[in-house]
Amino acid sequence: MTLSRLYVTRLVILVKLCIYLSFIYSEVINMALATKVKEFLEEKLKQEKIDRKYLAEVTNIPYTTVSRIMRAEANREFNPEIDTILKIAKYFNCTMDEVIKRKVRHNS
Repeated sequence: MTLSRLYVTRLVILVKLCIYLSFIYSEVINMALATKVKEFLEEKLKQEKIDRKYLAEVTNIPYTTVSRIMRAEANREFNPEIDTILKIAKYFNCTMDEVIKRKVRHNS
């Protein structure tokens, strides 16, 4: 095997490894996001004493979407859309960061 061929082989292996790791990383991030939205909704629905159906109606989010959010751990491939998170934030009069439980750092 020539030196250049060895480099190409190693490069291909590295690229495949990077693709695999990025897939794993995105799975973890997506699952965490869906779980955070679910936790936020569980808390707010209980506080406001409203159910999923009512939330779906007043926010114009399909009931099936609300249900999929509430099954976040079981439904690993689902990740709420940005506009869904925005509608939830608007309804509960909070920021999208609060919905996804993201801590915002302020630069000083």
